[in-house]
Amino acid sequence: MALAENHTLGYKDKMTAYVALRKGLKGDIRMGGCLLLDGEVFPGGSGNAASLQHAYVDAEKLERFLQPGSAPSVSREMAALVADSLIQPIMHMVMLCDPNRLVINAAILEQAEEAFVEEIAIRLTDKLKSEFDWEIKVNMAQDRRFGCAKGGALFVLQKVFSRPAALLERLIPSPHSMIGGDRKEQPSTRLGLN
Repeated sequence: MALAENHTLGYKDKMTAYVALRKGLKGDIRMGGCLLLDGEVFPGGSGNAASLQHAYVDAEKLERFLQPGSAPSVSREMAALVADSLIQPIMHMVMLCDPNRLVINAAILEQAEEAFVEEIAIRLTDKLKSEFDWEIKVNMAQDRRFGCAKGGALFVLQKVFSRPAALLERLIPSPHSMIGGDRKEQPSTRLGLN
């Protein structure tokens, strides 16, 4: 999703952080993240960079906000509650990674999404201004259509085009590959005749 957003909107940031909220198995809200370094996924040492596995909002806290037809004031209240639970892991990620941009996909919050993104931006600015001269843009995610699929395809393309030799090395030993090598098949074998 981070790659799709970055590609679609043409960001040129050195470091971009992306967080996405999703529904958990027990009606809770979970949050995961991704870091892009020069437009490519930064996986970390074991592939877990910015995974934010323990960032969540309990389902019990959300129950009263999930009633149909909630007013705008309720959306703001819900955004503040979710921000209360998620600001610490977001702030830690921002302070450790120093991204130029933080993109937040909180579509799961529906009408409270915009208020949530604003709330996070305000809190980050307030917390970080006393530490260093931070300059970070906070944006609501814009690429909503098939972000996971597009991001996955972009990831594969980046890997293929950034390291074609590694791809070829993996293809050459394949028994079904006819790329390079000294292997010669007899015509009868190729046709399946023995």
